[in-house]
Amino acid sequence: MVRKGIVLLLCLSLLMSSSVMAQEIAVDGENVPYVDGIPDDYNEASGDMDIQPYYSYTATTDTGMCIIYKNIGVGTASILGYADEVIKITGYMYLQKVYSDGTYQNITSWYSEVDGWDLDMENTHTLTSSGTYRIMMVYNVYHKPMQYEVVQTYSNEVIFVK
Repeated sequence: MVRKGIVLLLCLSLLMSSSVMAQEIAVDGENVPYVDGIPDDYNEASGDMDIQPYYSYTATTDTGMCIIYKNIGVGTASILGYADEVIKITGYMYLQKVYSDGTYQNITSWYSEVDGWDLDMENTHTLTSSGTYRIMMVYNVYHKPMQYEVVQTYSNEVIFVK
C-alpha cells in the first residue's frame, strides 16, 4: 500500500510540471491573455516558441499519464475555470494507443461532469499489449446553459512493453 502511494506521488509530481497558467491583463481597457513566465519550449536564439491556446472561461488545464505496477495505465486530468464565469464542466477522457502509421486509436473512455468551475479525473486501465499510449481530454466548459467552449488537451506519451 505504501509503495502504491509513493508511485502515485511520483507520477503526480511528474504530471504537475506540465501545467499551463493563463491570466488576463488589461491593455487599453480590454482583457487580453497573458502567460506568466517564459515557456520551457522558448528558443532564445531564434525567438521561437509554441503558441499556447487562450480560452475565455478556462484558467488552467493539466493532463498526464504514467504506468504503475508494470501494466496499469493511470490517466489524470484537471481543469479549472474562472469561478465567476463557469457554471458546469463535462470531461471525456480517452486512453489512446498510437500505431505505426502515426494514427491514434481509442482503447477505452470515461466521462465525468460537475456543476461548478473545476473538474478532476483519474482513471486506470490494465494495458495488455505493448505500445505507446497517451490520454486525450475533451472538456465542455459552460458559461451559460447553451454557451460553452471546447478545450482539448493531451498527456505525455508512455511506452508499455509486455
